[in-house]
Amino acid sequence: MEQGQNHRWPLGWHGLHAIEARALKSEIFREIDGMHALSDHRFDVIGRSDDGDDVVLAITGWEAPFATLHLDWPERRGALTKMFGAIKPRGTADLRPVTRLADLHRAGR
Repeated sequence: MEQGQNHRWPLGWHGLHAIEARALKSEIFREIDGMHALSDHRFDVIGRSDDGDDVVLAITGWEAPFATLHLDWPERRGALTKMFGAIKPRGTADLRPVTRLADLHRAGR
């Protein structure tokens, strides 16, 4: 799949270098489980929102060629947030379809 640097990104989004893309993909696998929609599809992390909590995926065989996914970063939370964050089951990460990267501003960051 293609690298994020090869795309035109709308305001508020940017492409990734390979090292950052691999690190974010590892984070995604920490946050989802086998029941998540991503579990059955091949994907690459190709972009990120400027605020850093939302990533853009290029997905093979899904309802759209791209998607946004909000990361929770559970290892970066404080103790109280971790306790309440545990209520949210793994695998419920917010995955939203995106037909064109130009539509990212509408993807609900």
